[in-house]
Amino acid sequence: MGSVGAVTQIVNVDDKSRTIWFNAVRREASQDPYFSHLYRVGLDGRNAVSVTPDTGDHSIQLSPSGRYVIDSYSRPDVPAHIPVRSMSAIA
Repeated sequence: MGSVGAVTQIVNVDDKSRTIWFNAVRREASQDPYFSHLYRVGLDGRNAVSVTPDTGDHSIQLSPSGRYVIDSYSRPDVPAHIPVRSMSAIA
């Protein structure tokens, strides 16, 4: 993951696991800087990882229960993909 970037949205703060989930742009050096991705990081700022590594612009929606993420992503040259991801599987 790149060292620069801009947080565009806080998606979730989990006090129990001390984790923040956020959308950001300009963090993936090998991708278009306008592509948004979902990341998680500890409240201490350590262990930041992309949980949507697929190349494309990701639009994230958290389920009402907070247990699932609907990850709609696409690129200009590839049709849209809409996987549903379990938050526990990507935690």
